[in-house]
Order: sequence, then C-alpha cells, then structure tokens
Amino acid sequence: MKIITSHINLDFDGYAACCLLSLFFKDYSIVFPGSKEDKVNDFVKKNKDWLPEEKKLSEIREKELKSAVIVDTSACNRLGELCDKVKKVSKNKLFVFDHHVKNAQKMFLNAENNFIRRRGSSTSIVVDFLKENNVDIPEKFATLGIIGIYEDTDFLSFAETTPEDIEAVAYLLRCGGNLTEVARVLKTPLNKKQVELLNRIITEMERLRIKGRDIAIVQLSLNSYFSDVSTVIHRVMELEAIELFIAIIQMEKKIYLIVKNNYRDIDLQILFKNIAGGHKNVISKVFKDKTVFEVRNFVEEVLQNIPPLTRCEDILSVPIAVLSENTSVKEAFDVFNRTKVNSLPVVNEIGDYTGYILRQDIDYAISKQLESYPIAHFAIRDVIRVSADDDIESVKKLFLEKGIKLVFVEKNGKVKGIITRTAALKHFAVVKDVGGEVSINLKDRLKENLPDNIYSILETASDLAEEKGVELYIVGGFVRDLLLKKKNYDLDLVVSEDGMEFGKALAKKLGGRVKTHEKFNTAVVILENDLRVDVATLRFEYYELPGDLPKVTPGNLFHDLYRRDFTINAMAICLNRKRFGDLIDYFNGKRDLKDRIIRVLHSLSFIDDPTRILRALRFKHRFQFKIGKTTESLMLSAANLNIFERITGIRYLKEFKQLFAERNASFILDDFEKYGCLKFFGDKISIDHYIKQIALNIDSVLTWYKLLYKNSAEDWLLYLMAILIHSKRDERLKIAEKLTLKKRAKNILLNYKAFLREYSIFAKWQDRKLSEYYHFFKGVEIEILLFAIAFFDDEKYRKNISLYIDKYMDFKLYVSGKDVIKFGIKEGREIKKILDRVISEAIDYHITSKKEQIEILNRVISSFKP
Repeated sequence: MKIITSHINLDFDGYAACCLLSLFFKDYSIVFPGSKEDKVNDFVKKNKDWLPEEKKLSEIREKELKSAVIVDTSACNRLGELCDKVKKVSKNKLFVFDHHVKNAQKMFLNAENNFIRRRGSSTSIVVDFLKENNVDIPEKFATLGIIGIYEDTDFLSFAETTPEDIEAVAYLLRCGGNLTEVARVLKTPLNKKQVELLNRIITEMERLRIKGRDIAIVQLSLNSYFSDVSTVIHRVMELEAIELFIAIIQMEKKIYLIVKNNYRDIDLQILFKNIAGGHKNVISKVFKDKTVFEVRNFVEEVLQNIPPLTRCEDILSVPIAVLSENTSVKEAFDVFNRTKVNSLPVVNEIGDYTGYILRQDIDYAISKQLESYPIAHFAIRDVIRVSADDDIESVKKLFLEKGIKLVFVEKNGKVKGIITRTAALKHFAVVKDVGGEVSINLKDRLKENLPDNIYSILETASDLAEEKGVELYIVGGFVRDLLLKKKNYDLDLVVSEDGMEFGKALAKKLGGRVKTHEKFNTAVVILENDLRVDVATLRFEYYELPGDLPKVTPGNLFHDLYRRDFTINAMAICLNRKRFGDLIDYFNGKRDLKDRIIRVLHSLSFIDDPTRILRALRFKHRFQFKIGKTTESLMLSAANLNIFERITGIRYLKEFKQLFAERNASFILDDFEKYGCLKFFGDKISIDHYIKQIALNIDSVLTWYKLLYKNSAEDWLLYLMAILIHSKRDERLKIAEKLTLKKRAKNILLNYKAFLREYSIFAKWQDRKLSEYYHFFKGVEIEILLFAIAFFDDEKYRKNISLYIDKYMDFKLYVSGKDVIKFGIKEGREIKKILDRVISEAIDYHITSKKEQIEILNRVISSFKP
C-alpha cells in the first residue's frame, strides 16, 4: 500500500498539496491521521464529486505500507498514529514536501526524496514539482491550490511570502484557477459558533507589552473540540490590531498552543525552538500531559527571550558632565547650575563610573553647611548597568520599580553613555490589561490576620473619619509586618486634619482615655490591657542641623511617608470607607520587602538622623534582609563624618536598647563596628574576638534564662557590658553619663567587673557549700549574674551561678524575724544571724517545707550563742 498524508488538524495548505500530488502519484491513496479544520471539512463536503477519495486510517496495515508521501510537516508527532508506521518505510520510498525549512534539521525521517524549500506555503512547492514533471492541473485543482497558498500566506501578505509563492499562484491562474471561488471559500463570514468564540477571546485575552512589543495572550477551556480556532484568532488579530497572539486552549483532555505573529523581525521557529512544526509566523503544538498553567509558564519563559523592539543603544546619551568623587559639594553645585540637569554621573580616581549624584541632594547638603565635603559622601551607589543591546522596556521597568534616576549603558565592558529616567519613560507606551489597572487592597488580609478587637478599632476609626470628612491612614511597621505576615499590633494612625482632636473623639468612641502632645499635634488613645493607638496629623519634618530633633510642619501623605527612615516603613493603608485596605506605596516598599532589601528614601537620611544606622542594622538582623548598595555607602559616609557625635545620649540609647534586644544580637557586632556605631563610645573601643565570644555566650545564656520564666533582664545591658569589657571604670563612668543611664543600669556598668574579680577568687576554694554561694550571689543584679555565666570558661563557675538562679534565687523561707522574736531575741543583728543560719541549713539540706524550717529554727535558737 502507498499513501499520501499530512499533519493532524489539517488546514487548506496541507489538504490542497495532498490533492495536487495525487495527480502525480496516481496509485497512492490519500489518508489523514486526524481531523481537518472546519472550513476544510465544509469544502470537502461540498466538492465530493471531484475531490480525490480518502482512505480510512483503520485500513492502513503496517506490514503492507510500501511508500509514503508526507506533506506540510517534517515532524513525527504531527502525524499522529501514522508516525510509527511511516518510520518503517524504506528511506528511498519516502517523499517529503514541506516549507518548514528550519524543522528540516530535526527531521524524524531519513527520506532520500526531500522537497523542502523556503516558501510561504507547501502547496507552492508541490506546484513547482508538478510543473517540472509536466503534470497538467485541472481548473478545480488549480483553484484548490490557490486556496492553499492564499490561506497560508494571508493572501500573499505574510513576511515569509516568497516570489516563488506569487509565481505559483500565477501559474495556477493560467491553469484556470478561479479567484471568485477562492474568495467565496476563504472570505466567508464567521458562523455563530465562531462569533461566540471570537467574543470570548476578546473578552478574556490579556494585552501585554514585553520589550516594547504588543502581545496578546488568552487562556480558554472549551467543552468540546473546536477545529477552526486559527481562523478566529486571525480575525481577532485584525480587529484588535495585534501583532503577536498566543492562544492556550484546553479542548477535551489536551492543551492546544497556537501562536500567530505579524512582526517581520520575529521568527517563531527560533523563538519557540523546542516546538517542531509551524513556520516563521505560525506555530502550534498539542500538549497531552500538561496543564493550562504549565503551558502558560512555558510561554512566559519563551517570551523572556523575545528580541526587543527598541534597544538601549538607540536612546543612550553621553553625559553633559561627569563629576569626580573628590569634587566638593560647592563645586558640584556650580556644575549643576551651569548644566541645568538634575543628575550627573560620578567617577573615581581612575575614571570608573561608581555612582551618580542628584541636584536635590547637593542643594540639601548646601543647606546643612556641608559645602566643603566631597560628594562621595552623598553619591548614590546603587549603580545599575545595562547592556547596549538590552531592550528599553526592561530599563523602563527598572526606573519604575527601583526609583532610580539614571542607568549606565555598557558595550564591550565599557560605559558608552547613560539613560535618564525621563528618556526611558518617553519611549514607553502603556498597554493595559483587559481588567484595567490593578491596585493592591489588603482588606481581606487585615480581616484574616488581626484579632477581632484590633480590627474593630480600625473600623471605628474609619467611621469617625467618615463623620469628620478627613483622610485616615495606618502607617509604619504595622503595614510592613502585615505584608510580611508577622504579628504587630502597634497602631499608628495619621489623619489629614488635627490629630489631637481626632484622638480625643476616637478615645470617646472606644471608651478609652487620651494623652495629647500639643507640640506635635498628636494623641495617644489608651484602652484596656494597655492597648494603645497613636494618632498624628499628616506632617512634614526637616532638620535644621545634622543630628538635631526634627522640626514639624503640616504636610500631605507623601510628605509624611517621605520623612520616614526606610522604604519598607514608608507605606500606608487607607482606612477611609470607600478605599478601606488600599495600599499606598510611593517608594516601592513592597518591592523591597519582596527583594529583602533595606533602602533609605534620600541620600542625606543618615546625616539628618544618625540613629537610623542602628535601625537599619536592627531590621537587617531581624528580617535577615540585606542593605542596599547606596544605603550602605551612605551609612559608611555618615560614620566617617563622626555623625554620632552630634546626637544626644538619650536618642542613641533608645536605638541601642532596641537593637540589642533582638534575638541572638551577637551577630550584630561586626556591622555595629563596621558602620561606625562604636564611635559614640569614643575612639578607644573596638570589637575583638574575645568580645564576640562573650556576646555569643550571652545569646545562649539569655535563651536559657527566658525559658525559666523568671523576671525579665535588660538584654541590651549585657551586650553593653561585653562591648566595654576592656574599659576602665572611669571610662565606663563617662559612657554611662553620656548615655544618661538610670541609677541601676549605671551601677551595674560600673561594678560588674569588680564582681567578676571577686567571684573568680571566691570560687577557687574547693568544697564550698551551696549556702555559701547563696549568700555570695544574693543581692547581685541579675544582669551581672547572667553576664558572669557568659564570661567564665570554667564550667564549675558557670554551674554555681546557674544553679543559684534556677533553684535558690527565689528560695522560699517560711520563718521570719517575728518567729525569732517569739523566743525572746530582740536585737536586729542577732535576728539576721539566726535567719542566715536557718536559710543556710535549709539550702544545704534541701529543706523546703514550713514545718521542717521551723524545726531548724528551734534547733538554731537552742544552740545560739550571742
């Protein structure tokens, strides 16, 4: 048996080519492995009287197949059930007619008779073959041939159409081809089923812009097989002016991927290199073991490699001026005034681009009387370098997401120019998804993550804002931790008008009391269980001198968020009724949370408030984030300017306490020294391995102590004791006074080293009783005892202290001075001696009952000698 066949889901090109070849291969039967497109089926039904007869697939017996002519494909998987049968045909008995030239490299057939040519249609190749072999083509076959060529080249308009396609049509016209009939077949109006599908595609498709290109994607699930999807997609592309269309359609148990392209510089066979079949402008594939979402992921990965429409090299510019890192603020100010630009690149001593500087930061530095400082202290170091061949759309995305002002463009490893934010956005055209602009609303997350009483407070505040006609937002760490899905019930509200009055009204509605602060126009609402709600007026803060407390003036939400320390803390959630839950994120804080990065909002942030350096370390350690490159550079520059000398001890201590209250705070020490935080204590203090080891031990000691559920200790104080372990008493006194420590903490810092010396001598004596250790440790502050456990290497030294803390620090003595007085002993010193002997015996012999302790008292008094 000999056959002529083509691919599954047969189109007019494949069908016409097979029919024309039957004029030459007269003793071959036409057999198709699968279905035809609807329009092909309609044509066959109407023209059965003259079209070649088709055999059924079931009539093909593998052993009887002697020769095969394969049309319009070189891919085995497109022959369906015929694939395995055709593979066994002798190579000199195989004929392949195909215009998918690139797929010839992946041919599954080792055919000796290959007619693979670069054409817009396989029918054109067949026409040339028949012409060369002097085969007459009847008029109706000529008309069918034109239909096949026109359909696959969109009436000779596709970019891959060749002169040979046009010549083939001309030849078929000379053979009697009827263009009126061609138009009737190909230009028929859509039927009802096709119109329904067209409307659904237009409604559900997504419009994307990727690397400057207009792309549409649709994901559909159809209840039954629809053979003519390609025609509908073509109409959609015409109606919606789409250049590249991707359809992912589930029909029955299979996923069909259909891609159509009108871009002249895109070759789908190259872009979708792992898909056999198709050609430059159309490809299709059937997936049997994938889900719609898996195919979508595959498509999105492919689209990452789509060539850009506009490259960076096309719009880069050579900077009008370049500043050296050593340029002074005053000199940079003059350059900005001359050039009238808002940002300029910065280079180091050898001419390498290291960052850029903003005019607004230079102006700000001038206002802070920093004219003589080099601009290296204020330069932005988050330098983003892009390739000259990168697409401008990806660069535009960088500007929008990162908040940067310019990028450096490199070619062959060297900077060729810059692209500014303005230049990049000029080349951006917005294409919205069908659903419109997407905003982030967190109402559901608020409801799910907050206790009912907290959520109720927000609802009450929202109702009050509605009554008063004011804007209301919740801001700060609450928003950050909500996005991180961490517990945080610190409620910081800001209102557009008079925070004090709003706070008073809120306290009344919630049944709480209120404290107001007229200087800052703020209020604190205090509720049951010491739950607090801070209410402030939207405000703008500025610093007259570095390290000063800020001056406050009224502002809007942007100003209020811009004054905050880091982007991750500069987000707000609207609580007004119509927008309840809307996230406001001017500075891409949500993106920085996702990227796990800490960034400041402006380059003089640490000059304004050096304590932000300690805060940056706290968030880095707590969330295991990294510090942004520019932010890190600004931290180091601020440290080099000895900026900590300009702040008060109270402000420094507040941040120090919070920083070293973090779990396992020993890991902070390297950064603490690196970023200049130690300089507050003076130039003599440094962190060595000895200090790090003590701090590491403190981590473990504090973890152990907290498991005992004892009275809390001041964690930060232990780490301060470690940092100052090499300092003399008078040095520690100066630091304690500089920090304005309270009396208890000050005494601990002054006396802990004396205790360590005394204890090391005391513990050397062998066979001391438990009661001796009890009396030695009694009255010593818990922080000193915990530090001693971390300080000493000797296990015996540590064990005695830990035993005291665990078992005997809160030892219950049931007898008292009143019990002693009953025996006629009245002197105070004598009573103390007796009680000390009672508690010593009770501890040494583990006596914890009241009855037995009274027996000890009787025995002690009977033997007591004043």
